[in-house]
Amino acid sequence: MLPAMVPQTRKTVLAVDDDWSTVAFLKMLVDQMGHDFVGLHSGEDCLEQIDKIKPDLVILDVNMPGIDGYETCRRVRSEHSDIAVPVLFLTGGGSRFGLSDAILAGGTEYLAKPIDAETLIKRVEYWFSLV
Repeated sequence: MLPAMVPQTRKTVLAVDDDWSTVAFLKMLVDQMGHDFVGLHSGEDCLEQIDKIKPDLVILDVNMPGIDGYETCRRVRSEHSDIAVPVLFLTGGGSRFGLSDAILAGGTEYLAKPIDAETLIKRVEYWFSLV
């Protein structure tokens, strides 16, 4: 287990993944970092609730039933243009176009599953240092 971190200001991470265990793992990491966490399980839920949540960072699974992560990100960027937050994509499916697909969809980062806790924490901290 990683040591608890105390952020200078609390931020909100929205994670969207259809795998409950991934959401639980992300929640544990974000809680350890001292930030707020909201977990959702579909792209549709994300699009319905993102205006209420007002996240500082979004973590999106690429492969979800219904609206996938790429389409969710495209819709967030087009339908909620006032929400200019970093979007980190997570995927277990390897694609040689993963990063370029993520960027074309409006994402800012692309990380592979299984999730490396230290890498994810460092990437979240990096993006939080910019917002």
